[in-house]
Amino acid sequence: MIRSRPPSPSASMDNHALERGRIKRSRAVLVCNRCKSLKTRCDLGRPCGSCVKAKAEDKCTYDPWRGSQAQRSLPVGAVPDHSNNNCDSAPSSLEDRLSHVEKSLAKIESLLSNTSRGHQNGSSPSRHSEEDVWSSLIAQLPPFSLAESLLRKYFTLDTMLRYTHQPSFTSRALKIYSISTGQARHDTDKESSSYLASLCLTMAIGTTLDDQHSNSESEQQSRNLRKQLISLHHRFYEISENLVPYRSKDSNPEFAYYHLHALMLRIQRAIMDDCSSLSQTWFAQGKLTNTALFLEFHRDPDDSDVQISPFWKELRRRIWWALSIGERIITEKLRLPSILPQSTVRKPVLIPDCDLREDITQSELNDQSLIGRIFTSSSTSIADLTPPEILVASTGKTAPAEWAFIDAKIDTTQIMTELSKLSRHSLVPNSPLPDIVLVDNLIERLDAQIPAHLRFDTLSTAQTRHCPLTAPDQPPWILAQACVSNTGKASVTLNAYQPYLSLCPRIPNNGQIVQHALEQSLAAAHRLIVSSEIFVWHVTLRWPEGRSLLSWNTGSKVFAAGVLVALAAIRDGPDHNGWRKWMGDLQSAEGLLQVLSDRTAKNLEGEWSACKSADLKALKILRQLHERAKSPARSTPPSSSGTMSIVNEEKLFDPYTTHEMSRISTLNNTPSQVDMTVDPDMAENFTLEDLEALLTQVYGKPQGGAG
Repeated sequence: MIRSRPPSPSASMDNHALERGRIKRSRAVLVCNRCKSLKTRCDLGRPCGSCVKAKAEDKCTYDPWRGSQAQRSLPVGAVPDHSNNNCDSAPSSLEDRLSHVEKSLAKIESLLSNTSRGHQNGSSPSRHSEEDVWSSLIAQLPPFSLAESLLRKYFTLDTMLRYTHQPSFTSRALKIYSISTGQARHDTDKESSSYLASLCLTMAIGTTLDDQHSNSESEQQSRNLRKQLISLHHRFYEISENLVPYRSKDSNPEFAYYHLHALMLRIQRAIMDDCSSLSQTWFAQGKLTNTALFLEFHRDPDDSDVQISPFWKELRRRIWWALSIGERIITEKLRLPSILPQSTVRKPVLIPDCDLREDITQSELNDQSLIGRIFTSSSTSIADLTPPEILVASTGKTAPAEWAFIDAKIDTTQIMTELSKLSRHSLVPNSPLPDIVLVDNLIERLDAQIPAHLRFDTLSTAQTRHCPLTAPDQPPWILAQACVSNTGKASVTLNAYQPYLSLCPRIPNNGQIVQHALEQSLAAAHRLIVSSEIFVWHVTLRWPEGRSLLSWNTGSKVFAAGVLVALAAIRDGPDHNGWRKWMGDLQSAEGLLQVLSDRTAKNLEGEWSACKSADLKALKILRQLHERAKSPARSTPPSSSGTMSIVNEEKLFDPYTTHEMSRISTLNNTPSQVDMTVDPDMAENFTLEDLEALLTQVYGKPQGGAG
């Protein structure tokens, strides 16, 4: 039997020496304990800069290196005692163990005493930790001078969407900062977390204007600042999200409003961000909509059980309608059903932002509503071409109302909804299309709802001396609003008539329907391209701050219009009287996509994004179609049946949405309604059989239901 032998004293000492040697080789933790627990940057000062900013110098302690005899944190300025570290007088193993036990017991006793004192003061260690995190977040806010500059830039970019009420938002920021120090107040409570989430994201959006500088160093600093502000936004929003279930029915509506407003700003950033795509914006829209429904923003404030001031009622109405308009645009582009329920929210009052004060009364709002109706209900005349101005009660003068653009969009929302229903009905397989007369009537109603100064006839004179939109006394966002209004209306027209362009050629009367839909679509495509050209000209030469308003939405609209005029030019050939005009529009569409792709490539140098890829694919497709339209082939023999043939049997996909675009049917032996002198055999002589190779080269083979 082999017995286990006890270790010899020499072996025991050797093992102990090895263990002590391993401990001495352990890696040191250099940062202070507070920065380590909060996971913040530590400059290793004594005290460090982070603790100084948070006024927590007494908590700036450093642990000694592992393996040293001192096993406790050293306070700032303390000098460790190395008197016992004499190698000649090393204590025995038993003495080391007893010393370690004594120090551990002393540490436990100290923790217990601190805990008991904390309970007596009505606090707990976890609360202290949360308060430290909150103080650290407040300390990371930029100084007021920088915040003020970024907010000013943000409101320049917010002129189109009008997500934010500038006077109240700026006034709320002044309550966050101390005037004497220029830094955020340390006594700011967590009830402000929802506003701080909005504030950080507005400043992050404001940094996009800094990226337009030619200095690469300043661009990098701006990007670093944007990343920091976005990180702070998410941290503040997490805190707000934990509190919102208990504040949804609060009599103070500020918290719930800014909680939803922070999500609205995410949509705004996605629209302006070159890294975002249409699908990403849709996902963010889903969370925004669900939050709005949970907070009951779909109910009019007058129908709520909670009594709030008239000012907050108006802001709730504004944010709901802005949400509804954005949701409708995205669902229409993605061909998805709306997820918004029936709403009882009334239309906001058309009032200048400076008059919408926090102490405004309901009677003052009613009076302003009457004034707004008087100023906007005049009949169409030469005077109506001037942008409408609303009486400002505080000054007695008139000024353009910032909300007028959104107010006009609200008037067209119902018409847009009806058009979307018709479009969705056309997507059902084997279902007959609605009568095209219904579409004509809705488009006419849509034209009637657009204010005179936003119509295409006024906008088309923007580059002349007498255009009221470019008058010296008009703000630059007036012309930008007219451009966006016309591109939006033209895009809706294209989508409404698109299903009628590929009707079956063997059904009677389809020829006239296709031709009518094509005429309306080509006119809309021309308006869209011209409006986009004016917009690019405006933000390039007259209003450089507005360049950040160019987004994936612009490229998607321009591409759809460019493809339509290209296919029309290919179908009818150079002998058609409208061919030259279509080729001009196609060339303009190529130029616009070149501008968009160049801008995206500059902002995302070395990075990949869905928007960047879509712009390049769209530009390549238009260039290929342009080359095809300049020398159309005529290899298909004329049909003797006197019916229609479909030009492009191949599938063409929109690179922004991956949806298939409708084919265009063409007539044989039937003259065009636009040009009665066209050769009757010309239209059917061309097919795009070789387009499949081009699309396969650009996209690859369509997979499954992608086609």
